[in-house]
Amino acid sequence: MFKKEKEITDHSLYLAWASGYSSEIIRILKCLSRNTVPLSLERIIRDNVNANKFYKATMTLRNRNYCVQSEDSKVLEMLIQKSSIRELIPLATQLQEVTTTVNNIKKVSYHFPISPGESEKMKRACRSYGVSLIDEFDFANTPNLPWININMKPSAKVRFYQEFAVSRLFWNGFKCHSGILVLPCGAGKTLIGINVIAALKKTLYYILSIYISCYPMERTTCEMDHYSRIQCFPIHF
Repeated sequence: MFKKEKEITDHSLYLAWASGYSSEIIRILKCLSRNTVPLSLERIIRDNVNANKFYKATMTLRNRNYCVQSEDSKVLEMLIQKSSIRELIPLATQLQEVTTTVNNIKKVSYHFPISPGESEKMKRACRSYGVSLIDEFDFANTPNLPWININMKPSAKVRFYQEFAVSRLFWNGFKCHSGILVLPCGAGKTLIGINVIAALKKTLYYILSIYISCYPMERTTCEMDHYSRIQCFPIHF
């Protein structure tokens, strides 16, 4: 008989919250746990899983460079004063203010840049100070990547679970975050990828491994042409 023990940490709660399971963590634990979930643990989860705790700052990819961004300047001022953080940013870095407009609503945020190649170290350093950085791609503010008119064709039928999978990648206005979508063979992963490309409306690489894929690249290219108005240029390597 095998016995598995799982430890619930602050970071694991953050990962569940970032994946969109904030309101379902306790229900899923009760469903999967062999033993009764203690009320004290339920209380800890309710007290800790919320946007005020986790959504303090993000690591945003903007114009091919990473920066730490937040709507709360005090959070960034606290971080930038730490020596372990200063080692990972350019010299003489100061907070920069950015104003963006989403749905005619202006939002003010602050950020400081991360030195090239130091993004993972920055995540660990910020986490040690109680700030878990969420990966975001600010694709609406990338002037070096122009918008491209690519849309899904009216004939494309997207199932509800495929729409749900795509929605997990986008949040907070015109931003998307990194993640891994796991779906069984035949569930329409290619169509989900096409849907994401049509939502981003940016030039990007669609990487397909011929060693694990059931279909060759030509089949994927044909599906992109069938479901959308995306112009593809296959590259074999």
